Amino acid sequence: MDKKETYNIYGMTCSNCALHVRKAVEKLDGIREVNVNLITNSMSITADDSLSSSLVCNAVKNAGYKAKLSGYNIEKEDNEEDIETVKLKKWKVVTDNGKERPAFIDE
Repeated sequence: MDKKETYNIYGMTCSNCALHVRKAVEKLDGIREVNVNLITNSMSITADDSLSSSLVCNAVKNAGYKAKLSGYNIEKEDNEEDIETVKLKKWKVVTDNGKERPAFIDE
């Protein structure tokens, strides 16, 4: 049986970050599907029931980011200031040769 879970991802700043997170989680045994959304700083997975959320979070951590299962509080760590900085930034969509892409707005 498969389960679907959603995680909050902290520390992503660009599409390469999201790709790095996706590839790290895809390597786990039991993963069926991984979708990472840079704009919402979230990741949804479909996986075997046997795959624990701690394994998913560790894979994200080993990739250089932080993850928490949606609905749970994240532990405070030394890099929390960096996490808050990322959360405070605003997004806008910019057009580059007719292609839209997300970008941070520093205010």
